[in-house]
Amino acid sequence: MSNVANKLSVSTISSLRVEPLGELVIKMVTAQDKVTAYAVNIYKNQVALLIENSYFEALKQQEILKVKDKAMERGLVQYELAKAAYKVGGKSKDDMLLAKSYYNSTVMARELQVKEYNSALIALKKNMNMDLSKEIHVAKVEASPDEEYDLAQGIASGLSHQLAIRKAEVQAELYDDLMVAVNASNYKSSDNQYKEVVLLQQGAKIAINQAKLQAESDIRTSHATVESMKKLVKTAAELRQDATENVEIAKVKYEVGYGFDNALLKQLNLQDMSGTIVEVIAAEENLTNIEEKEIEVVNGYNLSRLKYLNDIGILPY
Repeated sequence: MSNVANKLSVSTISSLRVEPLGELVIKMVTAQDKVTAYAVNIYKNQVALLIENSYFEALKQQEILKVKDKAMERGLVQYELAKAAYKVGGKSKDDMLLAKSYYNSTVMARELQVKEYNSALIALKKNMNMDLSKEIHVAKVEASPDEEYDLAQGIASGLSHQLAIRKAEVQAELYDDLMVAVNASNYKSSDNQYKEVVLLQQGAKIAINQAKLQAESDIRTSHATVESMKKLVKTAAELRQDATENVEIAKVKYEVGYGFDNALLKQLNLQDMSGTIVEVIAAEENLTNIEEKEIEVVNGYNLSRLKYLNDIGILPY
């Protein structure tokens, strides 16, 4: 009885009849078994989420490395063109030196990114409990911003599957079982033991409502986040396309030596640099920045999607 009272946080009940006490103990063990069985899957799911999160981090760093590779390639091509033009007297030495400086900066940026990528791969392999020296390839996961998420269905699913709610419900059932045992042990409604169980039952119901309220709050927040990230994924793709066109236009203007203002130069206070190597470099840096931001946005969408599915009880494990 002492162990039962301790597990159920009961302070006034010191004894129950043997028969109802035995039945209560069996129900407590059964309830614990149910919660533990469900919790095992929850914890396995947490491991799966950990691996997925580290996978997306490695994927993000891999994609950023590809962007750095492309930026370095563009910088090298621009430098070679500027150097060739300088040798034949078509462009100034300043243009060649600026192009060389920009190319060197892309080489340095790439080397730093290699370090970030390798660190992310090590973290992924560690979470997967695999040989850290083993070579692995992280396959790209395309974002699916057209996927629809029904909030009402998500809330209903989450309220049925979240572990905190399951635990609260099981606790409430145990206090109902305790009340059965108290009645079977001839306690009266005027006894403190009976009144304590009533209070525990009421507290258990409040705990269930609080758990459900917290669950719904989490689901609504994660749903709003994933919907916002969907919009950002589409916007980022459009920005990348515009930035790519700006690079091509800047290159043509530089090659023909024709300059006119554009929004990017005004934003950088470089209006006088239209048609120069500076405009080309600015356009290429802008493209690189937008490509990296797009990768960040796609990664954010994938992570927010995982968070939402976890909140509504859709277990990847």
